[in-house]
Amino acid sequence: MQPISLLNNIVIYGQSPKFINAIKDIYPNAQIHMLPGRASELAAKALVSQINTPIDLLLICGYDYGSYSHPKNLYLNQNVYRIINICKMITNAGEKMVYIDTLDSKKHHTYSRYLYAKKLLGQQLKLSFPKAKILAIPTIFDKQHQIGMQGGLLSQVAAKLLIESGRIQTMNLEQLKAKLKSTIEFGNSNASTSSIQPILIGVPRPQFIDRALRILLG
Repeated sequence: MQPISLLNNIVIYGQSPKFINAIKDIYPNAQIHMLPGRASELAAKALVSQINTPIDLLLICGYDYGSYSHPKNLYLNQNVYRIINICKMITNAGEKMVYIDTLDSKKHHTYSRYLYAKKLLGQQLKLSFPKAKILAIPTIFDKQHQIGMQGGLLSQVAAKLLIESGRIQTMNLEQLKAKLKSTIEFGNSNASTSSIQPILIGVPRPQFIDRALRILLG
């Protein structure tokens, strides 16, 4: 990958404001192209056709939170296989990819659709693009010390209680930018791509239930 100061064309695949803002702060002079997480393959082709020079960085982040209620095959397609296909449309250079993963589980199984899909996507990216970098990120606090976590009021309150009890790790925006820069510039990544055994992920459920299953059972 080029030196950090020479990165000109960046594609952010996902809609997470914290990562978008962090990349804009790190690369203030770069041209940043946005591709929503739910974008179709047709939309990805249209974006690529608008970019005249090669992509210097593809940052993959986010998750389709609407897929908790989808059947298993659709949920996996939305969060894993469709993303792999779109990444192949954008660039064939794995060294230009950075995937934002969730923290590794201490267990070798999971009841969580979110955790399973995030880990499976990392594995599939590494199979398709062996040089891709994977960065595992905990829950992020913004400048107002609010957590950047999807979900309703009940999920937010529960998350804050778990953070205060030390059950959920956190980082602030400056720490996030430092991690991103280190990964992009030096290739430092901290996520494993070992397989994790899914349990009952074929059963649709609300997001709150999925998060509770992940915290309580893995």
